[in-house]
Amino acid sequence: RTGSGEIRIGGARVRSLSASTGSGDVTAAETDAEAVEVRTGSGDVDIAAVGGRLTKLSARTGSGDVALRLPKEASFELRADQGSGDLTSRFSDAQPIARGRHVVGYRRGTATTQLAVGTGSGDVTVSPGG
Repeated sequence: RTGSGEIRIGGARVRSLSASTGSGDVTAAETDAEAVEVRTGSGDVDIAAVGGRLTKLSARTGSGDVALRLPKEASFELRADQGSGDLTSRFSDAQPIARGRHVVGYRRGTATTQLAVGTGSGDVTVSPGG
């Protein structure tokens, strides 16, 4: 946890990972965890999950992009709460979840992993390549 500054985590193998900063980017590379929670008031979030243990991920930023990289065989449901910005899945077989005419998430497979993402202003991308 930091009031202001960047947080970088690499190669963590833990049950639960939590990171929070008032202002700054949060990067978690090669993360093998069951649960991940990341918050930043202003900054980008970049999480690369490896292994098959991840079941719950929450990422929130007031202003910034969120990039999630998951194992290529990942089964997930992504729900995004965005003020503005694009929502993109680079998993070609992920099905969009729509509310009215707006895509608010993506579902792939049996949705073993629950992904909740919020950004006031910023893009959200989920892609293979944890």
